Amino acid sequence: MKEEIELKIFGSKDPIFETNAIPAALKDESTIVLAQKHFLETDSRKKLSMVGNNLGRGTKYDFSEIFREKIALNDKAAIEEYAQISFNKLQKKSKLIFGKSKYYTFINIRVIKPDGSIKKVNIDESAVTLTEQKDGEKTKIAIPDLNVGDILDYYIAVFYQQDRWAYSNYDYFTFVISDEDPIVNYELDLQFDKRLGIEYQCINGAPDFTLSTDAEESNILKFKMQNLPKAKNQLWTSLARQVPIVRIKYSMGDLVQKGAPTLKQGDVVKANNANEKQQNGFVSIVFPYDMMGYGTGGYFAGGDYKKDKKTYDLKLENPEQALNYYHWITDYSNFNLKTKFANSYSGQSLSTVRYKLWGLYVFLKELGFRSELLLLTGKDDVPVEDAMSLGDFSMLLRTVGDKPLYFSLDDNLNLVNQVPGPLEGMRAKVYPFILGDMNSISKKNKPTEEYVTLPVSSATDNSSADKMTVTLLNDMQTLNVKRNLSAKGHLRKSKQAAIATFNDIALATAKSVGIMQDLQSENDKRSKREQVAPEELSALIKTAEKEKEESFQKEAEDNFDTKVKELKNFKILNMGVIAGSPAFEFEEELNIEGWVKKAGNNYIVEAGKLIGGQLDLAKEQRERTLDVYMPYARSYAYTINFEIPAGYTAEGLDKFNKKTENECGGFKSVATLEGNTIVFKVFKYYSNAFEPVANWKKIIAFLDEGAQFNKEKILLKKK
Repeated sequence: MKEEIELKIFGSKDPIFETNAIPAALKDESTIVLAQKHFLETDSRKKLSMVGNNLGRGTKYDFSEIFREKIALNDKAAIEEYAQISFNKLQKKSKLIFGKSKYYTFINIRVIKPDGSIKKVNIDESAVTLTEQKDGEKTKIAIPDLNVGDILDYYIAVFYQQDRWAYSNYDYFTFVISDEDPIVNYELDLQFDKRLGIEYQCINGAPDFTLSTDAEESNILKFKMQNLPKAKNQLWTSLARQVPIVRIKYSMGDLVQKGAPTLKQGDVVKANNANEKQQNGFVSIVFPYDMMGYGTGGYFAGGDYKKDKKTYDLKLENPEQALNYYHWITDYSNFNLKTKFANSYSGQSLSTVRYKLWGLYVFLKELGFRSELLLLTGKDDVPVEDAMSLGDFSMLLRTVGDKPLYFSLDDNLNLVNQVPGPLEGMRAKVYPFILGDMNSISKKNKPTEEYVTLPVSSATDNSSADKMTVTLLNDMQTLNVKRNLSAKGHLRKSKQAAIATFNDIALATAKSVGIMQDLQSENDKRSKREQVAPEELSALIKTAEKEKEESFQKEAEDNFDTKVKELKNFKILNMGVIAGSPAFEFEEELNIEGWVKKAGNNYIVEAGKLIGGQLDLAKEQRERTLDVYMPYARSYAYTINFEIPAGYTAEGLDKFNKKTENECGGFKSVATLEGNTIVFKVFKYYSNAFEPVANWKKIIAFLDEGAQFNKEKILLKKK
């Protein structure tokens, strides 16, 4: 199969891959994509399968997906980028759909020399598997003897199958037609079996397809483009809204869509903008009839609320406490031994979110708080008018009243009024619900024409305060750092996820509503059928506590962008789950080597690194064509007390006094001498989550100040 694929791709002529010439207009570019092609082919056949308890013939769909790219390497920077490249990077660049059940994946690379000779890269000999803690296994491929003027020609081919009965009867492809390098020739070639119904979109300026059929009545969708400009600098972007995209919805069998025409086998339909009727059709499946079994207790299986109300003095006087109790019931008390006890964060699928929102809606109503559903698309997703299904949307609840509160359940760490960053400031449609009416669109429960703009958090709301006392150990080569960090808002969540364990957050959440309960006790009160093995649970919690030390060390290394020699002490001071006290706070003591250099009798200290790694823009990142979509407004404050060793004076403090501020944000720092202590006070902030591209130079101005501060040094001079 490998040899057949190589012969099919490299052994046959493809017009867009024939030329090796770099257009004159691109001669000064570092890397030029001479050709890029996405090819998809589907085929179906009948097979014996079990559907329910009946043996019958089901349809199995074979998918062949191939991405090929031909890249001209025009300078030394391009050689450095591709001489050693990870398989993950090629996967990301190809933007193929790797989430399906794969049977085979092939990668093949060859180098075309300026004289036309071709050298094949032996992947088996050139690849080394690297294990990285964060991303798992990565494969690095060494491409030997690369020189300026070489052309890299490679492909990734994936083959997999889908069974109509093993999936929902529809699925998606998304093709992003953009690159950080200019593309000379581009082609998208999609061939769909006649048993598949196709609905497609070409948005953000993507061209429409040329449609045709082949001898087997397969539908072929194809277009070619030339001379695509590079999307300069894709840092902080929303590709779904900023670059040409093609989206395909394919159905395995007829697809009935509320508010939209039925998609039948063999149909090829260009999607229209999602009108009000279709949006209402999407939301009509948010609270479906199959939720009837949950009853008035909402999501709570086994009547947990009624039991806990008798057992504990529950504190549920306000919606904030109600949400914490709801997190306890749905995210923590129902744990099993498959729960990752070392990880406090748990993201939720859209399917889970809609069930949990329904449960929270019912529970809030039971406590006397009315709420309603909000439906919208986020900044990282397509606009509402380009929605193709419920999967394009995000959902929240908000309470009804003069001062509404917002609830997001897309993860377990959201507090009341913490709207996810991509949803802040977006326009949402309001859907009221009536208890007992399981279908949200009905005669007695019609959608309103009301819209609401979601609140936007400020740089103060999402802030961290980092306080440090820094001393030199006796060897004068090691820095001892005693650190206290407090984080709020979205920055709180990121630190909680990095450091806290499942058990930490679970216990703090339970205590916040008056439940003095740990996971062992929770397990003990279950029925024998529901209990997990107590000794296994105990062992897992102990293992998670041991892993917490690794989490602290990794957070410190990520923050300071260096290896930590020794983590001496660490402790979480505040879990950040209690309403009114949402900061997550911890302290630690650690030793860092490599930042102090001996210079005769003196020492040079890279003190600027104490504020952690700063974004230092590369040359190509300083130019930009796309608007700036940051996750949220945020701010970082640092107070660093650096103790000067006895017998030394400090020079060079003036270099640490910086100030650049504008409407987009700022960086300001002051270094003062107080006795034998240098006090650094640093503040960096991003005022807005969105900035037009015209403001990019203003953002660069304070980013550069931070990057320069990061490089500054002080001289400890012997008296």
